[in-house]
This record gives sequence, structure tokens and C-alpha cells, in this order.
Amino acid sequence: MVLVGCRKSPEAPAEISDLTRFLVRELQTEEADVLGAGLDSLDAHLRTVDMDGSIVDDRSWSVSNLSDEDLGDYAHPGRDLNDLISIGVVGAELHPIENHAEYMMWPVQDNINNGVVYYHRNFPETEDGSCFVDRSCESILTFNESVRDNALYEVYLEVWKSWHWVDFGDGRQAVVAFAWFEESWPTTDGKDATLWQNFELDVWMDKPNPSDGIWRYYVSWTENDVADSEDIVAGTIRGAAETRYEDEEKAAGGEITME
Repeated sequence: MVLVGCRKSPEAPAEISDLTRFLVRELQTEEADVLGAGLDSLDAHLRTVDMDGSIVDDRSWSVSNLSDEDLGDYAHPGRDLNDLISIGVVGAELHPIENHAEYMMWPVQDNINNGVVYYHRNFPETEDGSCFVDRSCESILTFNESVRDNALYEVYLEVWKSWHWVDFGDGRQAVVAFAWFEESWPTTDGKDATLWQNFELDVWMDKPNPSDGIWRYYVSWTENDVADSEDIVAGTIRGAAETRYEDEEKAAGGEITME
């Protein structure tokens, strides 16, 4: 994994921090009109971002921390949320959202998640993810098992992730997903370190002209004692997000497959 720009990103404008937390809260209600309005606001903000600009200065920012109210009924380790380090990263991809939905539901995710040696996606409430791909179900829950090996640590993780189709704007589509740990996970590489808590928001949304592809917005809130500084954590997350966006584009275009 490449560490990209190991220094702090600028603080997000108050409205984008509030909007990010709003999306986390409202995903639990699944009220389509409310979520659509949130994505309209995100769309307005992303239109102002230089998608060709620096990932440190133009396409990432520190967002405010989550609260117990934001997390609602999500089960999590129960640690102090003020100890989270947060960063959001945006990007642009060229393939339509329908192509992206395919790889989201692959049961074997090894090829699409950089820095993993094993990543399997399970479907506890459905037989598989096909209903989400074709939108015959509007939301789906996944249980994900992975072994991650990157520049900072090796660790086995179990992560829950909920996925939701959302309509916004004038007939545009988005997928919004939220992931969380229910417990803390010690590293397995002898470093005597722990990933204490982690939450992630993912957004794939049509560009103003959907035939031009999608915009991506990824936010990570994490607490661990693996890295020595907040800047190293931020650089690691930025690097992982950038590589992930590149791999997603390849998967959406058929260059990366599940097997």
C-alpha cells in the first residue's frame, strides 16, 4: 500500500461534515426522499471539487467525528468516539453505476480490495447479492471476512456493511453504503497493536450526465494504535482510497474479474 501525502488534509467545510454525518444517520431510516435530498447536497458540493487536483489539498479533507446519535443502533466496540481519526476522499470514475454494482456484490472480493490476502462477502439475509445488482431489492446487508496486509499491519477482520440504492436529482442513481466493526481486532503480525474501532461511508453517485460515469466519496473514521501519527493514518487511507478507485474502474470495465 502506498502512503500518499503523509500530512493533514484541510478541514472539510462545516456543511460537508454535517452532511456526511447526516447520511450515516439517515441510512438507518431508509427514507428515500430524505436520503435523496442529502445526495442533492453532496452533488452540489462535489461540483465544486477539482477532480484532477491533488488528493491531499483538493480531493480529501478531515471531517468531524461521529456521535452516538449518528450511530444509532449500529453495534460497535463502545469506545470513545472522540478518539477517531477521520478523512474523506473523493474521486471520479468513467463507467456507469450499473457496472459498479456488479463488483460490489461479488462474494469473493480479493481482486478488488488492495492490501488484502483474503476477502469474502457473505449475505446473511439473502441467497446472494443479485437482487441488489438489478435493484429488485433496494438494500442489502453483508457480513465480510478479510485478512488485510498493508504498510502498517496485518489483521483478520469481520465487518458488517449495509448497502442502499438511492434516487436523487433528475432521475440519477446512487449507492450509499456504511460499514462498521462490532468488536476490536488485534493485529496478527506480532506488533501488539489493535484496530480499536472503524466506520466507513461509501458513496457511488451518477455524475450530472450519468453516461459520463460516477463520482466517489469515501470516508473513514478509525482508531488504532498501529501508526505513530495522525498524518501517517491519513496518508495510508488516502493511498488505499486512490488505489481502490483505480481497481473499481478496472472491475467496472471488465479488466478485473472476481476469479
